[in-house]
Amino acid sequence: MKSKLIAGAAGVALVAGAGLGLAQTAQADTSTPTAGASASATPGDASGRHDGRGNGGRGFDAAALATKLGLPEATVSDALTAVRDQTTSTTRPSADATQAARESARTARQAEFAQALAAELNLDEATVTTAVTDVRTEKEAAMAAERKAGLDAAVADGTLTQAEAAAVQKAVEAHLIATRDQAVTDGALTLTEADAVQKAIDAHIIGGHDGGRGRR
Repeated sequence: MKSKLIAGAAGVALVAGAGLGLAQTAQADTSTPTAGASASATPGDASGRHDGRGNGGRGFDAAALATKLGLPEATVSDALTAVRDQTTSTTRPSADATQAARESARTARQAEFAQALAAELNLDEATVTTAVTDVRTEKEAAMAAERKAGLDAAVADGTLTQAEAAAVQKAVEAHLIATRDQAVTDGALTLTEADAVQKAIDAHIIGGHDGGRGRR
């Protein structure tokens, strides 16, 4: 009889222990999301990389824009967030769109962004458009200088030839980095030029979407 009682107690302890282990496992599963779940919950990239270029203000320099508009940075930052949530990509071109269509859509997105931001800040649209354009121009100039330094360094150390660096620069200035394959089909880039762009991306000399990131 005593043996039966001991065996029964051991069985209850075993079941309780198993139940506790399952509960701890379930708690861990709910409190720690997997990498896949985290990635699916995070908006983003793509573009690769969402870089703010005519794209609803993502990555836009709130501090620089606030200085241009004479407003507190927090006010502009909040407005940028609101505009990003409001604006849509209804003017985004299809994958096989021509370069002219892409440029037209890009211009339309930038205009939509400035108009929405002006409304959010309760400012004149022309004033906001000018400020946004100035900030973009300054940012692009800084990125161009950084990119040129990266390309020059790549030529100097033999990673790229001068001709390849020139092809990369051409693609960047024409906004063809992300659409380089289509650009070959359209005749905007030669296959050799597109290969040079891919080589620069693989060497981490430029980013894979707009070429704004120079070599570190």
